[in-house]
Amino acid sequence: MTTIAIDKFGMIAADGLRTWGGDIVGRTEEKVRIRHGRIYALTGTAGFFEPLIAWHGEHQANTEKMPKCEGEEAWTLIVIERVGLVTKYTKTCPYPETFEPPVAFGAGIDLAKGAMLFGATAEQAVNLVCETTNHTGGRVLVYNIAEALGLQPVREAAE
Repeated sequence: MTTIAIDKFGMIAADGLRTWGGDIVGRTEEKVRIRHGRIYALTGTAGFFEPLIAWHGEHQANTEKMPKCEGEEAWTLIVIERVGLVTKYTKTCPYPETFEPPVAFGAGIDLAKGAMLFGATAEQAVNLVCETTNHTGGRVLVYNIAEALGLQPVREAAE
């Protein structure tokens, strides 16, 4: 299971818990990756991550070239190409849907988004879900979106 949070401060955070069936098979899964000048994040079956990045980056998310996903296996691909705009694609709707932060995805969506609406950072929101549920846990990785996209930080003008 997974929780990914993107806050209004320009940060994205994701837990590292990886499960298979009822077993924990890892606590350091990297659910956020930077490729093709974009930030990608994934909820769902980990094996779909690289094929989905290729599908989006190399095939422009052409639905005819979407990786095959049979049965109950599911995924949500989150794509960030600029600060303040988040796009998602899912197995059941492989067409882009956009959101403005704060936004969360995965099993901890409600707790994480609620925390961010009350001022928590993405990291604090994911840590809250880690502390209060059994579906999110492990190492929490946090990225500054502007830095990950190679953008220059905004500097305030001197008075």
